[in-house]
Amino acid sequence: MSTIIVQRAVAVRQAAPVRIPLPASGAPAGDSFALVDVTSGERFAAQRDGERAVIAVLGPLSGERRFRLDALPSGSGGVTVQQTAPHHLEVRVGGQLLTAYEFDPANARPFFYPVIGPTGQPITRSYPMKPDVPGESKDHPHHRSMWSAYGEVNGTDNWSEGKHPGRQVPQGEPEVVSGPVFGRLTARNQWVAPDGKPQLDDQRSLTVYNVGPERRLFDYEITFMAAYGDLHFGDTKEGGLLSFRVASSMDADREGRIENSAGGIGEKECWGRPAEWCDYSGPVAGETVGIGVMDHPGNFRSPVHWHVRDYGLMTTNCFGDSTFAGEEGGHRGDHTLKAGHALTFRYRVLLHRGHAAESGIADAFAAYTHPPTVRAE
Repeated sequence: MSTIIVQRAVAVRQAAPVRIPLPASGAPAGDSFALVDVTSGERFAAQRDGERAVIAVLGPLSGERRFRLDALPSGSGGVTVQQTAPHHLEVRVGGQLLTAYEFDPANARPFFYPVIGPTGQPITRSYPMKPDVPGESKDHPHHRSMWSAYGEVNGTDNWSEGKHPGRQVPQGEPEVVSGPVFGRLTARNQWVAPDGKPQLDDQRSLTVYNVGPERRLFDYEITFMAAYGDLHFGDTKEGGLLSFRVASSMDADREGRIENSAGGIGEKECWGRPAEWCDYSGPVAGETVGIGVMDHPGNFRSPVHWHVRDYGLMTTNCFGDSTFAGEEGGHRGDHTLKAGHALTFRYRVLLHRGHAAESGIADAFAAYTHPPTVRAE
């Protein structure tokens, strides 16, 4: 059987997902495996991702380690993605709810609600899904926990929920994967103008990793497809390709804290600024928790600008350049995607305890952007 060699030049102190090509021969049958350290005997779960690769959560990891593939005993837990009601998918890690994907076509657009942090408490706002939670703010009813939207798509507002908003119409049932290492849902949506005319198709996926109970880690990917002609994204701050509205107790104009990879603190130093990651933390039920969002360096116009506010909003927005810089800057962020082309954005999200400094987000970003070298011999 082949030996799998994993070599990381950048030391990572937290467990992180690693994609490992399967050897041409000698891999055990099935979708779940054990990755066994040939020196220490330490075992890690590994799960097939496509025909020729597996994903394992490895760490801490530095230097070189050698592994072999073995069978994985059944009943090892992991991540489950399951439809439990019409237009409602639940994602659980180790049996505990992480989030639910709500894709009822009666809503203006799909969203994820709730989002549960590592303390077992929701860390996104419940309004407007639950309008009477004590202490919550009641502004911006289109801020639905975790979602994707944009305010100027071929002239249509697909961000707000006014009288005649653009809509995102789900296309069929999402595809789901469950397993010991990761769970995934993949959904497709059609964005339409108020008159029902289609403007674009999207495919979005959420991949949740089993990294243990002290934190939650997932990847979010969204692809925009110009399936109905040229697709124009206008220059506006009103949008977020990945958006969060944090729990109201976390708001930075209460007891919360906004930080970014450039050392910015608070809205004044983070709003509209480009950064590799942005983190929003604060108290929930007596404990400090946070949401850290990492921009993949391969994304269009990375590092992204952040539409992040003291009142609890945090989004990624790579098209609002002149809005963020001020019109006097003269640089427009508009972008036209030509008919038949596609544009993909990738983000990693860390739900953590403490503020950014305690979360290890810089370490998580290094693991995300500097994957190890993997080979078989």
